This record gives sequence, C-alpha cells and structure tokens, in this order.
Amino acid sequence: ECFGRRAIVRFSSGERRAAVVFGKRTEIVCGDRVRINSVANSDELQITEVLARNTVFSRTDTRGRTETLAANLSLLAVMFAPEPTPDFYVVDRYLAGAAYSGLRTLVVFNKADLIDGEEAVAEYRSAGYRTLSLSAKQSSGLVELQAAVRGEVFLLVGQSGVGKSTLTNALLTAAA
Repeated sequence: ECFGRRAIVRFSSGERRAAVVFGKRTEIVCGDRVRINSVANSDELQITEVLARNTVFSRTDTRGRTETLAANLSLLAVMFAPEPTPDFYVVDRYLAGAAYSGLRTLVVFNKADLIDGEEAVAEYRSAGYRTLSLSAKQSSGLVELQAAVRGEVFLLVGQSGVGKSTLTNALLTAAA
C-alpha cells in the first residue's frame, strides 16, 4: 500500500509496518519488492530501493505517458457485471494489457444472481479465457474464486460499480 511518500510494507511473515520512501526518484507501486533500512530512533522503516520487477502492469494516459499500476503480478482478474451496463471495451483493454504484460487472466462475471452468468462469459470462454461466474453479494462462487487465485499475486480490475469492493471484502472475510 502506498500513498505519496508513505507506504505499508508487508514482510514474508505477514507482518505489516509503516515505511517512508527515501529519495525523490524512488517510485513504488503495489506489488513491488523493496530494500528497507531502519530509521534511527524510530519504529519507521525507510524504503531505499525497488528491486527488479518480474512483471509490470501499466497503462498509457491521454498524453501518451506510461503509468505503472502494479508490479510482480501473476494474474489479472478482469471483472464485469450486468449492472452497470457492461463496457466490453474496458474488459477487452484490460485483457489486452494483461497479454502485453505477460500475465495470465481470469474473466470474472459478478452479480450472477441477476442474470445467467454462464451465458455472460460464454464468448470469453470460447475465445480461450478462463472464466468464473459468481455473486459476491450472495457468496456464491467464492470457493471457486479462492481456488482460482490461490498462490497467485493478482489484481482485480473492472469498471466502477461491478462489485470489486464487495468481492474483496467477501474474500477477506472468507480468508479470516
């Protein structure tokens, strides 16, 4: 987690600690592996270096500049739902970005309690994508999603309102 020059560093043990980013040129994103030092007379840590990234997921802004969104991912989970009206251009752009970044993908259809989810993902499945239909609100399909992302470093993306936060909360509750 990062906000400005402050971050939360998670150790392999699972422990999480506050850290500050050292140096104006040190840019970190979610998923980065970093080198840290202790700050004298403080409980805070200092991020001094970003280690080599295995993968980079980025986007290009309207001015043609590239913005790195996440690093060291193994999977991009692209989510859509019947409400709000699906923007398949957004879904397809995420899938193209994942392919360009060398990431595996999972197409997730949420709110399957509203319409037939299997029908909604059929076109993506026939194109060779791994798909999953679920209802985060009704906790249906969560076990299948947990199995699909087990051992993965993944990012859940999709247009606003498709249930990313609801799904994240359901996964965190199920994991606790």
